[in-house]
Amino acid sequence: MIKRILFGLLVLGSIQSCYYDKEEELYPNDYYSTNDTTSVTYAATIAPLISTNCGSSGCHPAYTTYTGLKVIVDNGQLKNRVITQKTMPAAAPLSSTQISKLQRWLDAGALNN
Repeated sequence: MIKRILFGLLVLGSIQSCYYDKEEELYPNDYYSTNDTTSVTYAATIAPLISTNCGSSGCHPAYTTYTGLKVIVDNGQLKNRVITQKTMPAAAPLSSTQISKLQRWLDAGALNN
């Protein structure tokens, strides 16, 4: 009988510890302040980042315009190569801050703002 009770408590304890909290619900001020998409714009943040890392080297001059960049944004190639695989830029991957800004811009709809 005691073994059944102990087993039941063990199962209940295991189930109780298995849950998933959403960061934005646990820490709303931290989440929204670091994920503020209004401070990441194409003109002020993304265009200089792309120009410096992709266009100035002569590798991808078409990406220095919003229209040229939007093509690889829409087909998922930008996110895949720069954020997921980290194979671009070829010289060295972007810093975590640069990747975060790029991700926030993409998450906001990759607007021409």
